[in-house]
Amino acid sequence: MYEIHVKARNVITGKINFYRHAKKYNSPGKALKTARRLVDGITFNGCHLDDNEYTVTVGKVKHG
Repeated sequence: MYEIHVKARNVITGKINFYRHAKKYNSPGKALKTARRLVDGITFNGCHLDDNEYTVTVGKVKHG
């Protein structure tokens, strides 16, 4: 199982917020495709600039 994690760091204040996508994926490829769409949605396809720096990662969920 794979999860999508988003880290938003405000470059002015330095405040960091962490978010996690609600859905879990069986395939890393599907998780990467969704992560890419998520980045495009956050940044409006790279056209919208704000005070945040975003890091989107796909991580494997450990069972146990």
